[in-house]
Amino acid sequence: MKKYSLILSALLFFFFSLNKAHAQQVVSSGAKTNPINFPAGPCVYNWTNDNTIIGLAAIGTGNIPSFTAINTGSSTVTATIVGTPVSSVGFAYIVNAGSNNVSVINIATSTVVATIPVGANPNGVCVDPNYNEVYVVNNSDNTVSVISTLTNTVTATIAVGPSPWSVTVSQDGSRAYVADGGDNEVEVINTTTNAIVATIPAGTNPNASAVSPDGSLIYVNNANNVLVINTSTHAVVATIPVGSAPQAILITPDGSKVYEANYGSNNVYAINTATNTVAAIIPIGVNPGGGSMSPDGSLVYIANEGSNTVSVISTATNAVIKTIPVGASPWGVSVRPDGSQIYVANSGSNTISVVDASTNAIMATISVGSAPYSFGSFFTAGMNCTELVKFTITVNPTPASPATITAGTATGTISGCAGTASASPNIQQFTVSGSSLTGRITATAPAGFEVSLSPGSGYASSITIPQNSGTVSNTLVYVRSAATASAGGISGNVTLTSAGASNQTVAVTGTVNALPTVNAVANQTVNNGAATTAVNFTGTGNTFTWVNDTPGIGLAASGSGNIPSFTAVNTGSSPVVATITATPQSTGHAYIANYFDGTVSAVNLATNQVVATIPVGTEPIGVAVSPDGSRVYVTNLFDATVSVINTASNTTVATISGFSPEGIAVSPDGSHVYVADANGTGPNYIAVINTSTDKVSSYITVGSGPYYVTVSPDGSVIYVANILSNNVSVISSVTNQVIATIAVGFQPTSLVVSPDGSEVYVANSGSGSVSVINALTNSVVSTIAVSSAPEYLCLSPDGSKLYLSTNGSKVLVINTSTNAIIATVSVVGAANGVSVSPDGSSLYVTNGYIGFGGTSNSNTVSVINTSNYSVVATIPVGSHPVSFGSFIAKGTGCTGTPATFTITVNPTPPLPTITASTATGTISACVGTASASPQIQQFIVTGSGLTGNITATAPTGFEVSLAAGSGYGGSVAIPQTSGAVSSTVVYVRS
Repeated sequence: MKKYSLILSALLFFFFSLNKAHAQQVVSSGAKTNPINFPAGPCVYNWTNDNTIIGLAAIGTGNIPSFTAINTGSSTVTATIVGTPVSSVGFAYIVNAGSNNVSVINIATSTVVATIPVGANPNGVCVDPNYNEVYVVNNSDNTVSVISTLTNTVTATIAVGPSPWSVTVSQDGSRAYVADGGDNEVEVINTTTNAIVATIPAGTNPNASAVSPDGSLIYVNNANNVLVINTSTHAVVATIPVGSAPQAILITPDGSKVYEANYGSNNVYAINTATNTVAAIIPIGVNPGGGSMSPDGSLVYIANEGSNTVSVISTATNAVIKTIPVGASPWGVSVRPDGSQIYVANSGSNTISVVDASTNAIMATISVGSAPYSFGSFFTAGMNCTELVKFTITVNPTPASPATITAGTATGTISGCAGTASASPNIQQFTVSGSSLTGRITATAPAGFEVSLSPGSGYASSITIPQNSGTVSNTLVYVRSAATASAGGISGNVTLTSAGASNQTVAVTGTVNALPTVNAVANQTVNNGAATTAVNFTGTGNTFTWVNDTPGIGLAASGSGNIPSFTAVNTGSSPVVATITATPQSTGHAYIANYFDGTVSAVNLATNQVVATIPVGTEPIGVAVSPDGSRVYVTNLFDATVSVINTASNTTVATISGFSPEGIAVSPDGSHVYVADANGTGPNYIAVINTSTDKVSSYITVGSGPYYVTVSPDGSVIYVANILSNNVSVISSVTNQVIATIAVGFQPTSLVVSPDGSEVYVANSGSGSVSVINALTNSVVSTIAVSSAPEYLCLSPDGSKLYLSTNGSKVLVINTSTNAIIATVSVVGAANGVSVSPDGSSLYVTNGYIGFGGTSNSNTVSVINTSNYSVVATIPVGSHPVSFGSFIAKGTGCTGTPATFTITVNPTPPLPTITASTATGTISACVGTASASPQIQQFIVTGSGLTGNITATAPTGFEVSLAAGSGYGGSVAIPQTSGAVSSTVVYVRS
């Protein structure tokens, strides 16, 4: 009887082990279920569902992701799901750097069963300890591909730092560590979310790492060292010098030893982890690269790329006990989880050598992709899978819920021209969602605005947002200013309504810019060959373009700016009338501080001409423009003042005193101006100016010699370059307190923040470099070496290019994704201040040396075309132009109503001529009495081409008249009509 009881107990244990249950789920219709993850490992589960009405298919394979449960009835519905495991075999995942893919080898048959495309130039690989995912490092596109071993597909791509080389996963599978040689750090990835959760500085060019079995330490190779890093604090707890060009790094299962291969010195260092000292140096083959360790930790396998061998090292004796010839240029090595075979990736012969671990003999050679590197652990294990999984999902009917509208906050900036609706990207947008709705959502715009579901079209005063089964998923609503909106600031609320739901409102704002004007111009009439009167356009426009419909008069068909006097042309016989149409525009201007002149030159960006010269203080040096372009702030070093320029009138409207200012910046909302003051009463502070009062509201103490200041795009952080203390002060704009101080290079002269606020670039004039600061961690993550002394810098609007002036009359162009110099542009004079046009097409460089190092001074501004990096214009300005800061004010982009005027050119007038006939008749009279008709004489006068009357003057003793009987005098005027005198009789008497 006891025997049968034992048998029954065994059967019951077997039955219950086969029917291991997952947690049961109960959800309401329309709700999301929890994801169902079958036991981790290489076992694949096929599952069946006995009730598909809940929204789940009848059959499937693998984990069941969250899905929306369905129950359209009024009673509870229950489905039973049973998962049946399928035994699996082990696989090897071979990374092929030359063909950008991964070859999957069935290790039972030694055949390639799948090829998986990944990123560019993959080299590092690691299979997680549960054999669920394979992590592949793609060196050339700076990503990590995550491959599911269940489907052999890439399920995620994670962006990492530049030039990643290797990846390793902790024993608990929770973290993956990626060594990035390009930015000298190790990135820590949460393997559940595939998100980077930390970056760890790791010296110069880290390329491989190993995690201790308990996960508390990570061992990282860099330039001739192994760093020991605490994974909790990210602090380096030890630095162990090793050989030249370290590559593979391995740790024994008990964590007591680390083995590290040195490519340049042809040896392996054995490290005692208790003391962090080198216990042995083991000579091996030529150029050792990748490596692996037997499961029991007794043997280390190292691939020697230069000698086409694998060295087998005993961890007991720290000596090479066998050298195995393999294929050409072996690199990756990995041992099967059961320790029976070693796979060697031969990058030079595109093969895998399969080595018997007991005999060290080659069992097979497998062809794979191009240049297989497989640097890391690339095996999964097979498993005999028997465990059934059974559970239920119960779906309750949909509970009644109120209709709800949810709206997000509007983002973006609306800016338009009066009479015309604003257009993308000068619009705002917000999200709308809804639940339990019985009808559509209606979005109604406030006065002066229009709404649409598309950014480029379909705008109206109101729109409807359709719902599906009572739901509106996150839907973008776009808002623009209407053509009917009045000029000025506009604001209001978009109202969202739906039957049975509470109304929601979303605040929107915008700016409608008044159209620029051009004042009337007087018409002109001139003769051929005469000079016209110069035309000087006036009005609120800052740029005037014009078109001439009759270029034959001596004026071009089109042009920009004022029209100087010109010589009129009309070679015909009739007058020629030319109509000129002048159009006012609002375009951007560059404001150039002329250090030795005490002036600012306003340069029109459309014409690259100086349109105004504005007196300011003595020794103007720093320039900053308000976000709306209405004000320009100029620091005057000698005067200890800041001048405020109104860009509409190009006049100084305020002067603020109280410091010795140099660098200057404006907050993104225009409410504050920050002035770097190295010699103030502090000393060494940032003065904060309230722009509503044009007065200093506070002072912030910073490092020594604050020289340059800038603000993050969101306005939350102020960055200050301290030229004497060689650091950057980071200030919270909310508290006006220094929250971090970052050491950079020698003599930092300027800095700029990327458009997304993630990075800060600092020009170090004294050390010939640019420091790249991670704005999240406030730490220097990269240093870019440059030629000569870098002075001032700016970024392209999209942040992809960094423009850097040097004191050697050069401007460098740096690709911010690679930190590589891609162009060098020569200018005329000592390049210093740099600013880029709002559209990013042109770079403006001031060429004025003021004594901080440099070459010649040319008193010009160079304009560089950023598409081909050529100098397209050189603009003469004042003496020693500098403009430290962002000195370009963008215009509104609006075009106003044109004005027309005429220039009439008459033909060349004929030369004036007078013709007179011979006098006839006889003059006879008595002494003392004038003769009278008929005792008089007469003659006929004609004239042509006259510009005035003909005057007939009588000689002494005679008188003339135009009438025979009266009107006599010493002279008489003969009137002309249209330049001509017809035959006119002149009478003469004594």
